[in-house]
Amino acid sequence: MPAWTAADLANFRAKEQQRKKRPSASGPIGMPQESPAPLGDVRTMLELASTKDESGLNQVEKKFWAWLQLQGLPWVGCQCITLKLADDTRLTPDFTALKDGKIVFYDTKHKRLKNGVRRLFVEEDAHIKFKVAARQFRWAEFYYVTEGGEAGWEFKKVEP
Repeated sequence: MPAWTAADLANFRAKEQQRKKRPSASGPIGMPQESPAPLGDVRTMLELASTKDESGLNQVEKKFWAWLQLQGLPWVGCQCITLKLADDTRLTPDFTALKDGKIVFYDTKHKRLKNGVRRLFVEEDAHIKFKVAARQFRWAEFYYVTEGGEAGWEFKKVEP
């Protein structure tokens, strides 16, 4: 995804100011009725809020983040969405992407050697949270990602 230039940002802000100045009809309870923003504006807003600071990522996360940005997806975010699973229980997946009209959450994991075989390593509480999230948010897809496999990454879908 190309980076924004100062001119792009100024153009976006100017369009937002023009949109706010337009008169709108009042609704039945006195609330302004505005037409929904065109898809281009939504994508623009998503691009502005696409990520948090990536400096706290580990090496595997940094590699996957770089790979994900090269996939030509309409939107990619890094630790930018937190899902509330229950009272005082939240999950912030490592990466979020908009792929084929669906929101996809990715959580990068390491493989550890156990009995001579390299296996996906996930702490039990993290696995439970990811499974609960997949069950609660069925409109999204959830994947564990590890290094290896075709294209350099292995994906394991978490089923609800």
